[in-house]
Amino acid sequence: MRLIPSTPAGCLAAAVGVVVVGGLGYVGYQYFSDDEFTLPVTALTSPAPTPSPVDATFTLPGTCAEAHAPELVGDLAPPGATLVENVETIDEADARQLSCTWSTDSQSLTLVFAVNVDPSDRVSVVSLNDAEQQTREMGWEVDVDVTTDSYQNTHTDELGGELKTLTTVDGSLQQLSLQLPGDVHVSLIASSMDISQEDMERILITAAQQLQN
Repeated sequence: MRLIPSTPAGCLAAAVGVVVVGGLGYVGYQYFSDDEFTLPVTALTSPAPTPSPVDATFTLPGTCAEAHAPELVGDLAPPGATLVENVETIDEADARQLSCTWSTDSQSLTLVFAVNVDPSDRVSVVSLNDAEQQTREMGWEVDVDVTTDSYQNTHTDELGGELKTLTTVDGSLQQLSLQLPGDVHVSLIASSMDISQEDMERILITAAQQLQN
């Protein structure tokens, strides 16, 4: 199965940033008289720069309980679903992924914490209708149209991160991912659920704030 973007690159919202370089500044003048007298250049030290968000570090949680996943998701989890925890490691890439999933026969919600691997590149489960399911069972490839987007806001600016969305055209799957400094990712994947992007964003931002050192 392939996920096919409905647009070549989605809609990319670029934020304009200002880079301030602090440190030592040199200001002065030189005067030359008839006997070549020179006034030394005066060195002025500027105030120490304020640490930028990209200097922040984030620690991956060891368990869903340590990540406060149940509290983060709250009543947005599918009714009657129980939490299932899964940890994956990729030794050659020094990557690790913690997945906290609530699922029923028809719905699922997964909160993912990862380092050195992007969960948005690993989405492979999409709800299929009966015809698509039969096609897949016959060994044929199924193309699923998706829309993608990337954007930033004041919350991501404070964390030094960026949000990325991936949604199937029929709305059966929604994913919102937050990429943070240090190749740390927090992602929320909702399958066959009615959940707003605002709620998904709130969960990710709160989770990231809790991971920040």
